[in-house]
Amino acid sequence: MGGTPGGAVVSDEESSTEAPESRSAFALRCRSLLETYFLVVVVALVVVVAIGGALTYTVHVDPGTETEHHVSSEWQEESSFAHGATVVNDSLVFEAGETLEGRSTYYTGVTPTLEGSYDYGYVATDGDVDVALELELVVQSVDGDGEPLWTQTEELDGRTVDELAPGETATASFEANVSAIESRIAEIEEDLGSSTGSTEIFVRASVEAAGIVDGEPVETSHSNELTISPSGSTYRVEAEPYSDRHEQIEPIVVEQSYGTIQSAAGPLLMIGAVLIGGGLEVLRRRGELSLTPAERRWLEHAQSRAELDDWITRGAVPPAVRDRPRIDVDSLEGLVDVAIDTNARVIETASGRYYVIGDQLLYVYDNGEGESVNGGWRPAIRRIDADERNGDDAERERATAADGGVDER
Repeated sequence: MGGTPGGAVVSDEESSTEAPESRSAFALRCRSLLETYFLVVVVALVVVVAIGGALTYTVHVDPGTETEHHVSSEWQEESSFAHGATVVNDSLVFEAGETLEGRSTYYTGVTPTLEGSYDYGYVATDGDVDVALELELVVQSVDGDGEPLWTQTEELDGRTVDELAPGETATASFEANVSAIESRIAEIEEDLGSSTGSTEIFVRASVEAAGIVDGEPVETSHSNELTISPSGSTYRVEAEPYSDRHEQIEPIVVEQSYGTIQSAAGPLLMIGAVLIGGGLEVLRRRGELSLTPAERRWLEHAQSRAELDDWITRGAVPPAVRDRPRIDVDSLEGLVDVAIDTNARVIETASGRYYVIGDQLLYVYDNGEGESVNGGWRPAIRRIDADERNGDDAERERATAADGGVDER
């Protein structure tokens, strides 16, 4: 417990500078705003209903269309090199006429000629494709950036296969005498007077295919290489198979789809706005939105009380202090001005009276609109004017009882 100048008794909790608005003040403020801006609220609700209706129509009645792209068919090209070499001289490990196949390394002296083929086919449900195969031997020298310094090209084989069906194979064959190729490279370098660059030897396969696959026209082309790398008495052979999957994309126009939130948003907006609008109209017809004169006065006082909270302390005024000569002040703002001038606090009692305790005088402002607005006290159900209250003994007794059983006059 603590005291204030002049003898007023104030609890520690009541001396707090915080003055939150009561729920009653908030409810009255909301009703006042709804009453003032009722037409604006109605117009806003009508707009919400219109928006909800437009969303509902768009989503559920006329959702429109969109274009989706679907894979109507798939097919796959597959091609690869096959190679081998025939032994031309007997040796301790190989017999003449023996064929070595699919090796990564061959002996130049024993198997000088590399033989092979290039096979092309495709996988599909149905098809009819014309295929042109061309194999050529490429011998060249390149610089450090891979740019050719010189190139020689020799056609090895060319095949054309009409109406190739899925699962069938178009094949072209080749032979490359590695020993003869090495001799040719030496002659070229001697003729040029320089062995600058790195020599490359490879068989290049070129494929062109055109026709109908799974009911759709197709036209493709690609190339693939088999590399021959001589190194002393051997040469290495490297080749990667070729595979390419093709998809036939077909545009399809479908009804546009919406998510759960979009589907529910329109109806919910309409229903919610109609319910809120109907509820507000019922309250308006009952007069429950309009504030009574007493409620308006109480709300105005609550707003003023909140603005002046820094100067006000809740407490009780002892009877001895209330016996001092009294000056009635017309407004809470005026009483706060007195408190500032006298360097005192405004004491708020539960009855709704406010006091400033001077050295000799007691300054009083009587709210007259029910109990205190600080801490959640509510206005009385029925109010009387200040002039009537001054002459109303029953009201005076109620105020006296609220302040501890002593007439605060």
